[in-house]
Amino acid sequence: MQADTAKLSLDNSSHNFPEIFLLKPKTNPLNLKEVGLEYWQIIPEYKLTENQLFQLSIRLRDIARYLGSNWPVKITITNQQTRYIQYRITNFRESGKDWNDLTSGINLNLVTQELQKQKTLEEELIIDLLLKDEKNSSSHLITNIPLSRYCYELFKAILPNQSLFFIKII
Repeated sequence: MQADTAKLSLDNSSHNFPEIFLLKPKTNPLNLKEVGLEYWQIIPEYKLTENQLFQLSIRLRDIARYLGSNWPVKITITNQQTRYIQYRITNFRESGKDWNDLTSGINLNLVTQELQKQKTLEEELIIDLLLKDEKNSSSHLITNIPLSRYCYELFKAILPNQSLFFIKII
């Protein structure tokens, strides 16, 4: 089973009603290899350029401006065989911190952190993600995701028609 992450959800279903698992996430283990997401725990071979991160931040700023900074912006992961949405990335946290819903404002903050990290050559920020299984409404935790990987997947989801010119990491 392979997963395709080139989708974006601007679903407002969780906007009006807080999801209970935000307080104490009850998660099931998720084998990333089984669902074709093992590459998520690896820093991308090609990082987004400063210009691409800037384009992404502009798009997120526009979403926040027109729909509100609390508007949910969630990457959906579809099963390539069935083309149905399998998972929706709903929340993130930095190690040891509280969960945050992935809104336009939070995503803009994450992209800004990645942009600043690239300029200063700081250490890679590692985050945890919470995936909601759309089939049975359970949640799955995936840990140790590099912020550069999340931004890369977010770019592909939000700006799918943009050309992908990358800086190869040496």
